[in-house]
Amino acid sequence: MTELLLFATTATSNPADLKIWAYVAFIGLVVVFLALDLGVFHREAHEVAMKEAVTWSVIWLTCGIAFSGFVYMAYENHWLGLGLDTPKYSTSEAIKAGAPLIVPGEVQGMEAAKQYLVGYVVEKSLAMDNIFVIALIFSFFAVPPKYQHRVLFWGIIGALVMRGGMIFLGAGLILKYQWILIVFGGFLVLTALKMALLKGNDDVSQNIAVRLCKRFFRVTGWCPILCVRV
Repeated sequence: MTELLLFATTATSNPADLKIWAYVAFIGLVVVFLALDLGVFHREAHEVAMKEAVTWSVIWLTCGIAFSGFVYMAYENHWLGLGLDTPKYSTSEAIKAGAPLIVPGEVQGMEAAKQYLVGYVVEKSLAMDNIFVIALIFSFFAVPPKYQHRVLFWGIIGALVMRGGMIFLGAGLILKYQWILIVFGGFLVLTALKMALLKGNDDVSQNIAVRLCKRFFRVTGWCPILCVRV
């Protein structure tokens, strides 16, 4: 496998052009895991017990952390051009000398693995609050326990699609307009102030998505899959 990747990298005049295939392979791997989770491991709808939930949490956490080893090898050996001509922030000394903020550079395996693990830990930490939101939504819509995994699965699919689009758009904007980082930072500060100073509304029925759904659909109850029952 390693020899094949190295051959593919050296077979092109610009190895960085092969990065797209690395991203395609990664997305394909995620799709395979999602298909296994819903189509094989949870093919039959059932209530997930605590022991099963802990077991699968350990399995997926192990897979996520172990992937850092692959990230290290891929960037250290520059498989499919990974780590080559990668946009990086210039050092403070280079910026003072007149260099642009973002310049193309080379990323080695250890640096890539550390960045991946930091991002993984931060994402897991930020995702903890989602547990309480999900529990609140499931309680409000009276989603039966046997269907909760399936509903959550499709919610995660939607989140992945929307987040992927935002990352793609945001990365492109940052590379082209570096000042937009100030706008993004200001948005985060305003969001933090709103959460700290303004009292939130725990009533799910007041959510704009729920109110729009009630407005445009004839609703007499809530379906655990479509949130609508005629």
